[in-house]
Amino acid sequence: MSEVMITKPFIKRHGRYGLVEKSPQWTRAAKVLMIDDDMESILAIETIFRQFGCYITYATEEKEASKYISSGKADIIILDWMLNKGTGEDLIYKSLRTIKKFKSLRHKFLFNRPLIITYSTLNRDRLCLPETNFFTHIDHWKKPLSYKEILTKTSALLNYYGF
Repeated sequence: MSEVMITKPFIKRHGRYGLVEKSPQWTRAAKVLMIDDDMESILAIETIFRQFGCYITYATEEKEASKYISSGKADIIILDWMLNKGTGEDLIYKSLRTIKKFKSLRHKFLFNRPLIITYSTLNRDRLCLPETNFFTHIDHWKKPLSYKEILTKTSALLNYYGF
């Protein structure tokens, strides 16, 4: 069994007895995966996340999106609910099947659960995102969104989750 060493930076960041508020020096750039079949929507939201220093990856097709989700590299997933070949629900179920097949992926997702934000013209109560230990659905953005609304929501999201 390997020994875990707690260093001074860890204690400064987490406090000796628990998590404390992060200072700006500890923030890191969020890795954002955007899934949408409309490039104009991707570019509008991508521009704002880049202003906040986020790393952006995007997918326009379900197969490509499932591959990116299952890789476990995203901190935040912005998911358009209505895609060309299905819905966000179909995509999440497909990704969950892949994650559950591999122990290494399950382990990765248990320690780094991506935050999912859905967006569409539907109300949130009409969405059916599965409850899972691998993802956390934190918000639903209702289309259409103005630039100012996206900017405000993005800022609040990144600040709240410490990115």
